[in-house]
Amino acid sequence: MKFETQDLINRITTERSKHRKIFEEAVENYKSQVLEELEDFAERVKRGERIRIVSTLPVPEEHTDDYDMVLDMLCMTTDKTIELTEEQFNTYVRGRWHWMASFASNTMSYNR
Repeated sequence: MKFETQDLINRITTERSKHRKIFEEAVENYKSQVLEELEDFAERVKRGERIRIVSTLPVPEEHTDDYDMVLDMLCMTTDKTIELTEEQFNTYVRGRWHWMASFASNTMSYNR
C-alpha cells in the first residue's frame, strides 16, 4: 500500500517525541534508584558488613536514532507517496519495533 510521505513524517515524529519523553523520564527514575541503592550499599559497609556490590537495575534503552534514521530517509525522498510493506507499516506506524519488548521491560519499567 502507498502512504502520503508527509503523513508518515508527522506520525513518526510524534512517536519519536513520545519515545524520547519515556526514555528521559526513565533515566531520571533510574538515577534515583541507583543513588538509593548506592546509599544502601554505603550504609551496609559502614556497619561493617562485607557485601558484594551488584546492581540488578536494568539500564534504560534509547532508540531515538531508529526514528531519526527513518525520518531522515522520508525527509530526503522526492516521492510524495511511499509504499510500505506490512512489516514496515507495523514498525513505523503502529510502533511495533523489534526492540519493543526489551524497551518495555527495561525502560518503561521506570515510568510507573
